Amino acid sequence: MIFNSVTYLIFLSIVTILYWLFDIKARLFLIFFASLSFYGFWRVEFASLMLISAINDYWMSILITETDSIKKKKMFLLISLFVNLGLLFVFKYLYFFSENLQSFIQLMGFNVNIPLYNLILPLGISFYTFQTISYTVDVYRGFIKPQRDFITYGCYVMFFPQLVAGPILRAGEVIHQFLLKKQFQLDYIVYGIERILYGLFLKTVLADNIAPFVDRGFMISTSYLSALDV
Repeated sequence: MIFNSVTYLIFLSIVTILYWLFDIKARLFLIFFASLSFYGFWRVEFASLMLISAINDYWMSILITETDSIKKKKMFLLISLFVNLGLLFVFKYLYFFSENLQSFIQLMGFNVNIPLYNLILPLGISFYTFQTISYTVDVYRGFIKPQRDFITYGCYVMFFPQLVAGPILRAGEVIHQFLLKKQFQLDYIVYGIERILYGLFLKTVLADNIAPFVDRGFMISTSYLSALDV
C-alpha cells in the first residue's frame, strides 16, 4: 500500500487507535505485526526475506557481545555483512552485473552465455539492509548493547512508516523510544495530522504535478542539449 492511498489511511488509523488502547508490551507486538502486515500487503513472500536479514543481525550482534575474542567478533560481523550484502546483491545488482559481464565477455571475443536472472526487487531492501548492518556495526564498535527482546528489535528494523522510503535510522536513537510509556495526549494526534497533511501536500500537489515536466525533460535526447540545459 502506498502512503497517499485510502487503504493506508485506514490502516494507519486502526494501528494508531489500537496503539493508544494497549499497554507498552502489547504496543510493541502491535507495531511488529502491523509492520509485517504492511510489508506483506505488497508481496507476502518478501516479508520472510526481511525477517531473514533481521534474525541474522539479531543473533550476530548478541554473539559479538558474548565473546571476548576479537577474531570471533570480526567473524560474526563478517557473517552479518555477507548475508545482508549477499541478499542485496542478488536481488538488486545480480542482473546488472550479469548483463555487463556478458557484454564484456562478448567484447573479448568469447561466446559464453551467462544466465540472466531478472528478479523482482523487494521494496525497501536497501533501507532495511543498511539499517540492520548499522545496528550490528554499532554493537561491534561498542556504541550500543544488543537488544535481547526480538520484538523490540524487530520494531526498529521493520517500523512501517519508514520501512520502504527511509530514512535509515540508528538504533541508539530509536530503540529506546519504542519502550517509552507515553500517555495519550490530543496534541500528539494534532501534530501527527499536521505532519501527514504537509507531507501529502508536498507529494500530491507539488511532486506529482512537477513529475510530468521532469519526465519530458529526461526524454529529450542529449544531442539537443547544451551543458547549461543539462
